[in-house]
Amino acid sequence: MVAAVALAAVAAAIVSVARIAVAHPAAAADNTHVFAVLFAAALAGYLAFALTRSRGQARVVLWWALGTALASGAIWTVIDLTTPVMPVGITGYLWPVGAAAVLAASVGAAAATGDAPAGARAGALTAVLIAPMHFAADLTALVQAGHYTLTTSYDVAAFPHSGYPDVASYLLSDAMAGDVLVGLVVYPVVLFAVALFGASFVRGRSSSVTSMLR
Repeated sequence: MVAAVALAAVAAAIVSVARIAVAHPAAAADNTHVFAVLFAAALAGYLAFALTRSRGQARVVLWWALGTALASGAIWTVIDLTTPVMPVGITGYLWPVGAAAVLAASVGAAAATGDAPAGARAGALTAVLIAPMHFAADLTALVQAGHYTLTTSYDVAAFPHSGYPDVASYLLSDAMAGDVLVGLVVYPVVLFAVALFGASFVRGRSSSVTSMLR
């Protein structure tokens, strides 16, 4: 089930980029190939991590990661469907939802197994499942918005000199680049740290309780 969710999330991320490339080819142009390489490498890394068999308390790790990841995806889907889309998409909900999911997975798995590494892996696995989920939800929301307006003085001044044929291409290109760099690269790294913190916190609390009982 975790493998299926990972494959579906990565496929959704690829489809979201393909939709933009078809509707607004200029938005997907990447002359430096930097973002294309980051995009491909990140997704490949996610799949490699998600498809690697867990050691030890594997079932507990997988269930906690799967449950928290699906909950995050459901939250972002509801936000996507019920909230008016801004030019920046739904990125504002990226950090609180992701951090809560990873913390819940790492703490829950560590407490259930009594094993901090298992908790850390559950949190890390949650991170690699939800990163492409949010990426796909964010870009899908932007594509479906259908209207694009320059809302900042910087964009108003920069757009005439950007070389993009229309406002949609300009904003979507910026959104894709930001989602790749922040959502697929920086985001998981920060969430890995959250996973380690959650697992170590449970371990520290367990050690304290054990010492008191002794």
